[in-house]
Amino acid sequence: MRAAKRVGMGSWVFALILCLAGFLPPESRAASGKTRVAVIDFEQKSFQEVQGKQLGEIVGEWMITALANTGRFEVVERAQLQKVLKEQQLGASGVINQETAAKVGELLGVKVIVTGTVIQIGNTYDVNARLISVDDGSIIKAERVRAGGLEGVEQMMNSLAQTFMKEFPLEGYVVMVSGKRAMIDLGRIHGIEPGMKFYAMRKGVAVRHPVTGKMLPGEDIKLGELVVQTVEREASWSEIVQQEPGITISAGSLAKQAVGERGVVTATPVPPPPSPPTLAPSAPAPPPAPAPSLQPPLPARVVGNRVLVEWVGPHDLLLGDRDGYVWLFLNLGTREAPRYDAGTRLKAGGKEIKVRGPAVPYLVDWNEDGKPDLLVGNGGGYLHLFLNQGDGQLAAGVMVKADGRDLDVGSRAAPAVADWNEDGKKDLIMGTGSGEIHLFLNVGTNQQPVFGKAVKLNGGKLDVGSNSTPAVADWNGDGKKDLVVGNSDGEILIFLNKGTNHEPQFENQGEKLPFKVGPDAMPEVLSKGPGWSDLVVADRYMEVTFCPNTGSPRAPGFAEKRVVKAGKK
Repeated sequence: MRAAKRVGMGSWVFALILCLAGFLPPESRAASGKTRVAVIDFEQKSFQEVQGKQLGEIVGEWMITALANTGRFEVVERAQLQKVLKEQQLGASGVINQETAAKVGELLGVKVIVTGTVIQIGNTYDVNARLISVDDGSIIKAERVRAGGLEGVEQMMNSLAQTFMKEFPLEGYVVMVSGKRAMIDLGRIHGIEPGMKFYAMRKGVAVRHPVTGKMLPGEDIKLGELVVQTVEREASWSEIVQQEPGITISAGSLAKQAVGERGVVTATPVPPPPSPPTLAPSAPAPPPAPAPSLQPPLPARVVGNRVLVEWVGPHDLLLGDRDGYVWLFLNLGTREAPRYDAGTRLKAGGKEIKVRGPAVPYLVDWNEDGKPDLLVGNGGGYLHLFLNQGDGQLAAGVMVKADGRDLDVGSRAAPAVADWNEDGKKDLIMGTGSGEIHLFLNVGTNQQPVFGKAVKLNGGKLDVGSNSTPAVADWNGDGKKDLVVGNSDGEILIFLNKGTNHEPQFENQGEKLPFKVGPDAMPEVLSKGPGWSDLVVADRYMEVTFCPNTGSPRAPGFAEKRVVKAGKK
């Protein structure tokens, strides 16, 4: 029998770089603004062959595409790396110590090295990575990620590429200031978009350590805030929206991206300084923009949270797409025979809702004013809140906070809301791109929720796969909250509560229901009574499937499923 080929590790290593990128020292950034990293092949704990081609090659193509689209990463060429490793008499997955790390860093012009191990168990891939400092050979950060199946791996690569962009805030310089306008030396080729927010900073004075004598970086001083208005190829123009008292933003100030924050793009974009006037007549004024199309006003109360809602009538659909838009599809038929219109992109603050894709919406009364509000998780791991203005429309979005900063689950945030610990307050249960379920307990009030640090359910060991989307329901009729979770493979897993309602506990392995839908399954539980529930499930393509429970209470059965809205692939 032909020996199986070893799995290529380059793509897995790239994926771990994305998770760990935020811990890289600033000195490792190349002159282009990209971060320069050396990757040592991971130690391989498994062997696999896929149609005669190494899996690493396939995954590497996905990762290369995703990384190229960021425009922010520079990896040492493999041939150059292998040459240095050979000269230093290290194997492709050699042990890195203080001396060898420093030498590799010096020869390749990098400050960090990534290495680790990869293990394949069935159709699941576990990767354990170590980020090593070339200064002293110490482990800066250790991280573990998991992916299930090839399709799950592909989604993980895309999600982690988005995480990468977030972990590496763009840095540039203010090169010109004119009134309330500032020009930054970052443009389209660097991934700049209108609405991005930057902090204008001044580098702090370095401080000498009183014992070791080592120079330590001083604290950067914030000068103000900038919001990008117009973008050119290699530069952009921003509006100075805030300046610290007694401080002036000037050419030479550092411009550092405020990750996860966005500002308002003015109706008339901020232009560069005007050219000298000419005698040519002015161009006629453009005709006024057409009035925006109206969307149906918000419902009077929350009926359904995800997928199936009552917006105008029964069985309307609330869905997010891969591009970050949120859609409402009105049911023109009946409950028994739904028929949907072409759909409307929801607006907030007068503009279409657009987040980093994919968008995962969830309807809830957030501030206990009796009106539905909208949560939207995005592909970068953040959570947006759009409050009901009271006139049937949504206000402009804000970021939900946790532990004093923007709530962040790493990638593909999928929200659910429930009173997790029975204290009478709404808590957040978040699905993630890695498949973990993160719990954020409300330490504030129901009117003004405040969330602490994330707690990973089962320490991150719940075996879900990737791209988890949780729902909370009493699945087996024992009066305790259980977890119903969709994953990237289109599976639905049931995790029964073995603890109490005050302290839910779950086994790591859940029960898979005997059917699949499209990828990135997002379930909503439709209770028919204690321990007896139907399911309606949306997928990544906005296809919606109704899965009736044809069994009995405490003995569910899903012998059939019916697509009620076709997806667009």
